[in-house]
Amino acid sequence: MRNYFKTSLMVALATVFFAVFATGAKADPQLSGAYSISGNYVPVISSTGAVTGIGTATGIDFVPLVGVFPVGTPGVAGQFLVNSATGNFAAINGLTGSIKDFTFFGAGTANYPSTPILSFETVGGVTFDLLTASRTFQNINSLIVDGTGVFHLAGFDPTPGTFTFSSNQAGTTFSFSASQAAAPVPEPASMMLLGTGLIGLAGAARRRFKSGRVA
Repeated sequence: MRNYFKTSLMVALATVFFAVFATGAKADPQLSGAYSISGNYVPVISSTGAVTGIGTATGIDFVPLVGVFPVGTPGVAGQFLVNSATGNFAAINGLTGSIKDFTFFGAGTANYPSTPILSFETVGGVTFDLLTASRTFQNINSLIVDGTGVFHLAGFDPTPGTFTFSSNQAGTTFSFSASQAAAPVPEPASMMLLGTGLIGLAGAARRRFKSGRVA
């Protein structure tokens, strides 16, 4: 019985380890790097869509880089330009992308939804889902909104990241800048912890089995 237990335990552990490391070997890497963007927007009261000042806005209406400002385009994605990009995002530097309107304070609406917003940004094959957004600072001259989300790009696993929207008012013109950074999760470390835990459980089970045999 003892030999059977020992053999069965080792086979089970070997199977688990094979499954874990096989999964890790097949997994795609996560993204790393960051990019910054700029464009135009209209500050709005999201519940009504009325254009307002930056100090009283509850939502953002992104607009094309040229052509319609300062008129809003409710519910229609705006545009942005990638000003700089590093790491796995380097290829999107200089490209134009699309960004969806959203509400950062209060209840969302059809034209200005609140988070989560899937495909909030799209540029050069990169998409960013905005999962959370909160107002960090707001007065009559500036607005800062911080958020979290997930990056997607073919060949890479979904990668958690951050979003920061920072805007200043200059006369009658509004502009914004935003920067995002991906934060890969260290998968090998996670697998090592899992393996260590399994070995510990196996040792404990074996000790209990021996104690039962002695008794």
